[in-house]
Amino acid sequence: MLSIFQSFIEKVKLHYQSFNWTILLFFIYCVTLPFTSPFFRTIMPQIWQCQYKRIFQKECIYCGLTRDFHSIIHHQEIHLRNSLSLFLFLSCVYVIFTRIILLVNLKRISKKIVTTDIIILFLLIIVFLALSIMRYYLMNQ
Repeated sequence: MLSIFQSFIEKVKLHYQSFNWTILLFFIYCVTLPFTSPFFRTIMPQIWQCQYKRIFQKECIYCGLTRDFHSIIHHQEIHLRNSLSLFLFLSCVYVIFTRIILLVNLKRISKKIVTTDIIILFLLIIVFLALSIMRYYLMNQ
């Protein structure tokens, strides 16, 4: 398992700049979704909805994230609809700022920083998946 992770890190190091841009743009999309969502809901009402909720008539484990992000960004009374929202929002902010810093200083970054960065991202993903699984089981009890 450790050798698989090490080979993955080596591959990411070869394409670290592209990796950073991809991660940065994805998380910017996540944070700006509360602003773009009303527009897309207006022009594509059948597509721009939770397909899980449309098909199964019940909320998925990620329902409420966009509304919660909107509440957090606009400093509204934070009554979170989804327990994953705060963790995901703070993770997005952290990832966006670290990506910008890493992209600006890309030529001066050591391999140790690259490895640490990849490990932190990997841990954030693991924690998010674990929280998602816990939320799924709590919703289906």
